[in-house]
Parts: sequence; structure tokens; C-alpha cells
Amino acid sequence: MRSTILTTLALCTSNTLARRLFVQPTDLSIANLDDLSLDNTFARPPAKVIQIDDIIPVADVHGNQRCCPVGTVNNGISCVYPESSVCPAGTRLVGSLCVSEAGPQCPSSQHWDGRQCVSDLPPECPKGSQLKGTKCESLRDPACSTGFKLKGSDCVSLTDPACLPLFKLKDSMCVPINPPTCAEGQHFEDGICVGTEPPQCPEGTKLEKGLCYSTDKPTCDLDSYYDETLGLCVHKRKPECHLPNFRLEDSVCVADSDPECEVGYFNGRICMAAPSCPAGTEFNGKGCYIEKPFQCPDGLEFSTDRETDDTKCCLIGFQLSDGRCHKPENDPDNCPPGTEHDEETDMCVTPPESVRCPVGYAYEDGKCMRRSNPDCPGRGTLVNGQCIISTPPKCPEGSDFLGGKCVSDTPPGCPPNTKQDGDRCTSIRAPLCPLGTVLTDNSCVSEKAPVCPPNAVLKGRLCQFPNKPRCPEGSHMAGKDCASPVAPECPSGTTFNGERCVSSNPPQCPSGARFIDGTCVASGPNCPTGQKLIDGRCIGKEVPKCPDDATFDGVDCVAKKKPTCADGLQWDGKTCVGKKGPDCGPNLVFDGTRCVSSEPITCPEGSELINGKCVAAPPTCPEGSVLLNGACVLTKRPQCPENTVPDGDRCLSTELAKCPDNLVPSGDACVSPEPPKCQEGTVWDGERCHTTATYNCFDMGVFCPDVQKSPFALSGSTNASG
Repeated sequence: MRSTILTTLALCTSNTLARRLFVQPTDLSIANLDDLSLDNTFARPPAKVIQIDDIIPVADVHGNQRCCPVGTVNNGISCVYPESSVCPAGTRLVGSLCVSEAGPQCPSSQHWDGRQCVSDLPPECPKGSQLKGTKCESLRDPACSTGFKLKGSDCVSLTDPACLPLFKLKDSMCVPINPPTCAEGQHFEDGICVGTEPPQCPEGTKLEKGLCYSTDKPTCDLDSYYDETLGLCVHKRKPECHLPNFRLEDSVCVADSDPECEVGYFNGRICMAAPSCPAGTEFNGKGCYIEKPFQCPDGLEFSTDRETDDTKCCLIGFQLSDGRCHKPENDPDNCPPGTEHDEETDMCVTPPESVRCPVGYAYEDGKCMRRSNPDCPGRGTLVNGQCIISTPPKCPEGSDFLGGKCVSDTPPGCPPNTKQDGDRCTSIRAPLCPLGTVLTDNSCVSEKAPVCPPNAVLKGRLCQFPNKPRCPEGSHMAGKDCASPVAPECPSGTTFNGERCVSSNPPQCPSGARFIDGTCVASGPNCPTGQKLIDGRCIGKEVPKCPDDATFDGVDCVAKKKPTCADGLQWDGKTCVGKKGPDCGPNLVFDGTRCVSSEPITCPEGSELINGKCVAAPPTCPEGSVLLNGACVLTKRPQCPENTVPDGDRCLSTELAKCPDNLVPSGDACVSPEPPKCQEGTVWDGERCHTTATYNCFDMGVFCPDVQKSPFALSGSTNASG
């Protein structure tokens, strides 16, 4: 049984679970976790980040193991939360509230749709109408006067518009009943006079598209046939491959079998092989890895921040929180060496240490890993987790490896007087046409054009004559027809719309209805008292009612009574939790994450435990000195001669530097306070003597007085000339 649990636990911590898992608050399903789900309809806890340490093997009633998050049970099918009975009867837990199973109750003849109370009955329409969409449409169609019918939104006359005798209505015009006439041997067609006989073609041809086409198709030599699509003679035999076990494919001969690899397998393009790893390691697609758990320095243990799930190393009995390791302690003298006492929180605090990997292992993807390079056979190169073999695939003799296939060096063969054209053998000779015809657009066309009578010209399939058609008396040519100058007439009270006579009166509707967009629309629809028409539905104005022990929150009936827990448990706003911490047994205490020994780590005599290490007493210094930054520093100030004072690592005189008469100190020299004198007619500009004054502008670098306090203002620059 122990080996089964260990095997299951190893599976729980496999690569599949080596990433963070998130429990969603809606269905509690665990994303990205193979064969693991959470089903619960009794509670919706907030989202929780699941770490690897939260997944443990849990047995069902039959002893079968399954990887489940801590706090769930194995029901034999999936991982589920235990059923909760924290809410009163008739309610269920939704988030942190107990919600009524019945839901909000609406007034009579109304129902709750999740947002509002909706009437069970549709809005009412006046008698003789029915609800269609958001309008009340009359059951009777719009009516027209006698002799009219409804067409669209108009009443049109049943009587056609009138034309003069011997005329009829056509395309909004009055045209003669008799068609236009043409000269003898001609007839009227499509607005012109054309011959009664079609254009004449030579014997053995027929008129098509204004040309004379042979009634016979092009012919080919024996063993060939004419392909109308190609317009060529195609041999009945296909191109043939000369090498055995080769077939024709896309105009070349390729081998029936795949190319062969000396090492590995052929993947359709190149030779590849699986990489191999040393014993005890596993290939993860990048390299050969062996994994070991994190470690803490001696004297420290893992501690996880309950808010951020961050894990660091703290002193035994200390808890990680807000980036520090802390332990409750009222007496500062009881804080372990190397820690400080926080008076505000009454806790012993110390900085945490980072978790470490064993010697020879490196931190990678959240784990301690030791990596070695995999081996590839046949001088292969590892690319994207597979070994690519440098040796190209081999093909049968007389063929080359091209495009992932073995292609014959010899092209396919065709019969004499033919050439290969893809997967066909086409004749090198053109198809033959009957005498007097030529091959044009894959057909045999006569060299002679169709013939029309004298004075006529060929127009497509007709012979057109120059004379114009003659219209019956009282009409004239209008486009391609003869038309009367008199427009069609309509009865009184109607107008001609180009097609029919339309009444000037609109269609009539029953009393109380109006003609709108081709239908009769009545007033309404109406809703019962206390309801309002919204989007074609009657919505109740009253707030839905809830049981006496519940209140309406706008969506659900929420129980006034808060969730209750069994004895020994208390409600934390999300679930029932124990009032006492877990029992760890004798000499062990629960530190918030695990059971640890209540006895502190001991160090050899003359040393003490600091941050998980046994540290000896600090070094000692001679009398009159103290240890500072790893060095012994004298506690007395250095002594300087009389009339001097210490200045860093020097002794400075208390008296100022002196110069001869009329000179003053300036840096390391004695200088005159008076400027140099220039010869007459020149002036000193600060650098040399000039014969004329310059007019450079100097930035005085001063500030003007407040104009409210002084009537003067100084410009930002002053002319040097004064």
C-alpha cells in the first residue's frame, strides 16, 4: 500500500503538475490539469492558486488513488468538495451568502426572468387586431374602393391605362398593335430591318457567332484523340517510367517507397532520430534533466506567505509575512539571537533567506535541475527536441533525393512523334481540319466569311439593311418601337405611375386603425394596471417578494441568517474553518504550513543560532578600541599640536594665512586688490588694455527688487559701456 501511495504521489508531482494550477470560482474546475476536475454545486469559493504542495493522493472507498487538492475528497470519479450544510433549509450557498432556492416571487400572473417581473400574458391589443412585434396590426387588410386592388402601399385600378384604337400599352408607352414594316425580303427585328434569310456559309459549315464553323471536328493520327480543352492531339498511352518500382507523379518518375535512412527514420523531408539520455535522467524536449527539491540553509525551514504564496526560508517557528519572518513574543529578551523585537506588533522579526538548490543543481523553471546534453546518433544535431541526421536519405540507383522523394534521373518516355506534357503524351503535329478551313480557338473555321445580299451588312447572325422601318399611321420611332405621341390615359381620380393607374385616395383601414407601411395599425398594445410596456413585454412595477427570513438584493432572495458552522468550526466569510489549529502530536507544533519540532536547534558551546547558522562570539579588541565594520577602532580622538585642530586625517592651523603689505591671499598666491593700470587712452577689460570701449552685455546675475516695493527694476543684462 505504501508503494502505491508513493507512486501516486510521484505522479502528482510529475511535469504535468509542475506549473501553477488555478481553481476557477464558477465551476471549481482545475485548468491545465490532466484527469483532474472539481465538481460542486453547493459553494462558490473565490479563486485560489494551487501549488504542487497542495496536490496529494486521496483514496476513494475502494482504495483507488487520485491526485486531489487539499480539502477535497475522491468520490471515485473526480475530486469534489464535501457537501456543505452551512445555510438554512431551502437556501444554497452562493459566494458568501445563503440564497433562497425558490427565488424572488412576483405578483400573480407574473414570473421572475432573472432581472424583473414579466407578465405571463402578452400585451393586449384592441378587438380586431393582434400583436406583431411591438405593434397591434388589424386582422383586416387595408381596403380599396370598388374597381381597385391593393398593391404595395397603393390602390391601383383594375382597368389598364387606355390607349388610342389600334394601340396597346408596352413599357409605359402606347405602341401600335401592328409592328413596323420593312421592304420585301426583309422583316423588323430588334429595331432594324434585317433579311428574312440568314447569312450564307459554304457547304459543310454552319453560322455561329458571325463565323462559318465546320460541322466536322479536328482529326488526329491513329492512336491519338483530339482534346477540345487543350486543342491538341493526345496519345492514348501515358508517359512511361524506365526504372522498376517507379511511378509517374507530377510529370516525373518517383519511387514507390520512401527514401531510406542509415540512422533513424524518414519524416517525409529529412532523416530524424530520438535523442538518448544518461541513466537516471529524463529528456524534457530541451535536455537531459534530473530534479531535486529545494533546500533551506541549516537551522532554517520553509515558510509560505499566506497572502502571496511566496515561499522563503525562516527560523524554525517563524512565519513569513510581508517580506519578513516573524514570531509572536511579548518579551524582547526572549527573541532569538540575530532577530529584532517589533514593539508595534510584539513580534520577533528577521529577514528571510531565499530557498536554495543542492550543490550541482541550478534553479530552472521553478525547480532545482541538473542538466546534461542528450546524445544524437549518426552525428545528428538536436533541434526542437529531435535529432536531425546530417547524412541525407538514400535513393535507388539511377534516382536522386529531391523534394522529399526519390526522383528518376531519366525522364518519362513517350511514343515517337509525341512529347511529354505533364501526365500526357501530346502529338508534335497540329490537328487536321477539312479543306478550306483553319484551326481557330480549337475549332475548324471557314476561310470565307458569311455572305449577305447586296446593300446588306453582316451584323452577328443577321444581315442588316440600310433602310429604316416604317411605322403605322399616327406613330413614330421611339427607340426600338413605334410609339403614339398620346400618353396612356387613366380614369378620373387616378394618375399613371408608368405602369398602372393609381388612386389618389390611400387604402382604408377599420375604425381606430391607421394605414402605416402597408398595414393597418391599431392603438396599443396595452398592459394591465401596475405594469409597463418595455420591448414588447409587460413588466411589473412592483418589487418581487421574498420569504420573511430573506431580503431581495436586486437579483436573489438572500437569507437574513448568516451561514452557520458545526461545533468547533467558525465562519470566516467564505467557508467553515476550525477554531483550533491542526493537531501535530507530541513535541510538534503547527507553524501555519507544516508540523515542526517545538524544541529549538542547539549549537555547540561558545556559539549561538543566527539565521540557521551556529555563530561564535564576535572578535575582541584591545582596551580603548571597539569593533566597527570588521576592524578595531580607537575610542579616543587623535591629538594635534598646539594652535591646531583635527580635520579628517590632518591637523589644521587655527590662524589664517598672511601676505605682505597691501596684498591679500588668493588660492596659493598673494595678489594685489587693485586692477592693472593702462596707458592713457586705453581701458582695462578684465584681460587686456583696449584703445576703445567695448559694448559687450554682461549677465549681472542679480534679482530685481519687488516692483510693488521699489520703483526701480534692473534689466537681466547691462551694457558694459555704462
